[in-house]
Amino acid sequence: MIPRQVLKSFYNNNLVSSLCTQPEYQKSVQVSILGAGSRLGTYTSFLLKQNPLISALHLQGCLGVENIGNDLSHMDTSCAVHSYCGMDSGVEKAVKSADVVLILPTENLSADTPIGERIMKEGSRLHKVAVRCTLFAPRAILVVCVPPVSVTTPLVTEVFKKSNFYHPGRIIGSTAFAQGIEET
Repeated sequence: MIPRQVLKSFYNNNLVSSLCTQPEYQKSVQVSILGAGSRLGTYTSFLLKQNPLISALHLQGCLGVENIGNDLSHMDTSCAVHSYCGMDSGVEKAVKSADVVLILPTENLSADTPIGERIMKEGSRLHKVAVRCTLFAPRAILVVCVPPVSVTTPLVTEVFKKSNFYHPGRIIGSTAFAQGIEET
């Protein structure tokens, strides 16, 4: 008969430790938010900062993006926050190591603004961002949230088709952000 102390130590050391361990490898994701200086970018970065699967959050925008990054870095999470200001070097640095690139609108346009005016305001910036993404983050998943999504997503797709890294599953158009703006 096996003594009780031996059984107890075997049970405690082997069985419980094998059942209650965390996975050894969990992939962390780096997310880049382009257009983080807007109100929508602030709310989105705040929500993404709290996700435990995200290891780094790269914010790119114009004015005030450093302040947003400083505010987010005070939150007690494991996600690191980096903020980059400017269009030229800011986009390059923000998307360089990103797995997911989220492209948000920078202009706050009302719902009654004509589609042509919306495209003219955001189209040139979106084209520049897409070209930079083909150069510095060609394998990243791009989420285009710039309204009208039915026009801006094909614009990004055509830029990626001209490069060697086009994959139809990596470019996603999302209307959820525009819907969130209307509900607030």
